[in-house]
Amino acid sequence: MNPPPEQDLPPFFSFLRSTGFQVAFSLVTLCILLFYNLAYYIFVPVTGVWLDFDERALNTAVIDRLNPGGPGEKAGLRVGDVVLSIDGRPIRNLNMPVHQPKKAGEIEIYTVRRGEVTQTIALQVGRYGEHPDYLLEIVPLQVLSILIFTLGLAILLFSRPENLRARLVGVVWALGGVVITTTGPGYISCAWFAPEISLLIFTVSIVLAPAAHLVFPATTFSPRVRRQILSLLGSLALVLATAYLSQQVFLLIRQEYPRTTPTALAIKIGFYLAALFSIGLLLKNTFLIPDREARRQTGIIFWGTLAGFTPYLFFSELPSLVFGPHSEWILLPKEIGILFMAVVPLAYAYVIYQRRLLKIDFLINRILVLLLTTLGVLVVSIAVLSAVSIPLALPSRVAVTGSFICLLITLPSAVFQRRVQILVDRVLYGSHYDAAAITAEFSRCLAQTLDRPAFIHLLVRDLPQKMKVQQAALLMLDGDSLELQDGQSAHFSALKTDQVCRTLAANPNPTRAQDLWAVVGVDTRTRWRLLDWAQLFVPIFHRGTLYGILILGDRQAGEIYSNRDVQLAGTISQQAALTIANIFLVEAMRGLSRQLVRSDEEQRKKVARDLHDSVLQNLFFVKQQVSKTDPEASALVDRSITMLRQTIKSQRPSLLDQGLALALNDLVSDMQRLAGDTLLIRWRNALEEEVRLPDEQAT
Repeated sequence: MNPPPEQDLPPFFSFLRSTGFQVAFSLVTLCILLFYNLAYYIFVPVTGVWLDFDERALNTAVIDRLNPGGPGEKAGLRVGDVVLSIDGRPIRNLNMPVHQPKKAGEIEIYTVRRGEVTQTIALQVGRYGEHPDYLLEIVPLQVLSILIFTLGLAILLFSRPENLRARLVGVVWALGGVVITTTGPGYISCAWFAPEISLLIFTVSIVLAPAAHLVFPATTFSPRVRRQILSLLGSLALVLATAYLSQQVFLLIRQEYPRTTPTALAIKIGFYLAALFSIGLLLKNTFLIPDREARRQTGIIFWGTLAGFTPYLFFSELPSLVFGPHSEWILLPKEIGILFMAVVPLAYAYVIYQRRLLKIDFLINRILVLLLTTLGVLVVSIAVLSAVSIPLALPSRVAVTGSFICLLITLPSAVFQRRVQILVDRVLYGSHYDAAAITAEFSRCLAQTLDRPAFIHLLVRDLPQKMKVQQAALLMLDGDSLELQDGQSAHFSALKTDQVCRTLAANPNPTRAQDLWAVVGVDTRTRWRLLDWAQLFVPIFHRGTLYGILILGDRQAGEIYSNRDVQLAGTISQQAALTIANIFLVEAMRGLSRQLVRSDEEQRKKVARDLHDSVLQNLFFVKQQVSKTDPEASALVDRSITMLRQTIKSQRPSLLDQGLALALNDLVSDMQRLAGDTLLIRWRNALEEEVRLPDEQAT
């Protein structure tokens, strides 16, 4: 159940609900993303020359590095050359394009100062296909920016209108994709206003990032304290943005273009502090918040963030800091390691999905399995191969190459991915179980069940055991009400017109208890207090009739019901609805059959009684009359009496009216007479009192 957003965010953030803002924000950020990604291919010809501001003099550029074997190195350019002009255009500001669009094979003219000597050097622009390092420099950043931007925009546009918190997270990640583009392809290509846009986004993020973590996935501090924090951060961001823009205008008027400015440095420091504050909020909610659902969801975000940054830090940044930026022990180039950061927005998107805002659970699950599989194989293989190669003084490329070979061998392995899938499911869903196997098993069992006790046992005993649920109950239709089944000690029933029953019948999907209690009245909830342990209500609904309600309690390990659990319960409830409809039909047929048996029994009793009271008595009278005058006729009548007695007994033994034990004793005596001396039949009645059975069962 989503908390009221007005209690979580200041009224200012209500602009996130505006359709106009969403359309304008989407179009503007999309245009920025496309422009700066394309700018790299327009304003960065394949020259192998990379420029930077010259620290020794204002408004000058220097060659910072040259790609080995690139066109610049072949043409004779050197690292440290001060670039005066390119194609006759003076180079004073690296915040605007310094190259003209060039095709492969065209000539670019550099005027450089090397010491006290000024030289003019011509180089021939190369092709991207011949210099893949140019693509490696930028393509991973572009992929990451597009992925993060797309996720953020999807959250913004497709979250529920009333949920401002999800929309705020969407805005933050959409801006994150844009800032990766401006600081990556935009900054490298010296495209117009790339630094300014980057720093302005950092300034806005000083407010937006903490605002998102103050209320998502769980609220921190009281509304008053949150407003004070956001007011303080907003004031700081406004001051920094105003100071930065004012200084940029001042420098533009004076035609001064430094590498950085004090206001830009202040914005970066403010952004880093806001990021640390957001991480602190995640840590607090992960380990200290009492709400277990919010704690688990915050934990997913925290561990997802850790998983996203770990490969980049351990395989790229730390080796660079320890062994130097060009060390062979940098196991993953920064451009590749940064791709793992895509796990971070995926973690946020998954938690938003857990709040039933987006239908992306399957996609996130599979991507996370693939990323963790890749990361696990790389970590283990690199560790093992490094432990072997370092003592043998082998090149680091042996360990790196071997690890990628291990990755290619392991990724297709279904067994390894299966183990990773189990771990991921435990993190995302809590206790692990095979949903597909449970669905198939219970669908088969329900399809074969036509007995009410077996049906109840399946849903109330077997299903909770498979789903690791502590307690379950079942209400089944009985006339105009739903009665509690399975022999519970307390009796409970609810009319079909009860508000809970009507709510579930109107939306026959599994409903969380907190969502159901939020829409029913206080009186209704009071009537249902016997089931206040319920966590999930699963209606069993078929062809317009609510046949029952399956009620599931807490999970055994204390986890919440994930959307996968809800989907599993909903799938099984659909099969259960067909089964219970068939059970009701079979019970109706059994009732009709019992009615026919009772009718037949009554008819047998009537026939036996009529034969005994009329025909048999008449035969006794005839026997008495003819026994003295006609012995042969008397014997014939006697045989007829015996046959008639057997017929009466086969219809219904008269001793049944005096008890089942006497009738059974008479039956055994008849069987003994038929068996003669060839067989001895004995029976013993160990019952202390007479057995009371309905007539049809006794017969």
